[in-house]
Amino acid sequence: MKNIIFSLSLLSCSFLSAQSGRIEHLDAMAFDAKMKHIRHTLLDLRNAEDFEHACIQGAINLSWPGKEAETYIKTLKKYEPVYIYSNDTSTPNQLGRYLIDNQFSNAVILDKGFKAWTDLGLKVVKPEKKMPLD
Repeated sequence: MKNIIFSLSLLSCSFLSAQSGRIEHLDAMAFDAKMKHIRHTLLDLRNAEDFEHACIQGAINLSWPGKEAETYIKTLKKYEPVYIYSNDTSTPNQLGRYLIDNQFSNAVILDKGFKAWTDLGLKVVKPEKKMPLD
């Protein structure tokens, strides 16, 4: 019986260490503040038309889900956080889960999306890049 309990505890410890990444949901002010202090990747999951109109500075427009997006994500450093926003909440959550399942350290999602950012009057710009694979 002791061997079974010991084996189960080892199994649970190895599972927890494999799932060490986390998904954070931040309001627009916290999202903005945290981005300023750490090296990161910023992904805009909105459609290309919305992205071309305005985005958060430094954002890369990514169509998720998709093979091109998966290829691009493989180029990212897993130890750097990935900041994600869109117009909805389900798409960033799906990508966040994908990142954590693929051993990324941290996925940070902008609660209430791009609208929350603009409603607070935070800075938006014309995009610097279109698609990461262009």
